[in-house]
Amino acid sequence: MVLRFKRLVNKSTEYLKKYTVGIDRGVKIASQIGDLSYNLDKNSQK
Repeated sequence: MVLRFKRLVNKSTEYLKKYTVGIDRGVKIASQIGDLSYNLDKNSQK
């Protein structure tokens, strides 16, 4: 019983790690896109 529970916990922690890494990547990409569009706006206003 304990072993099964441990396995379940391990699986869920792995899933959480992947999930948070995905969110991290998404945030980074979003901020990069934001920076790009901001720079383009600044350049077009000159």
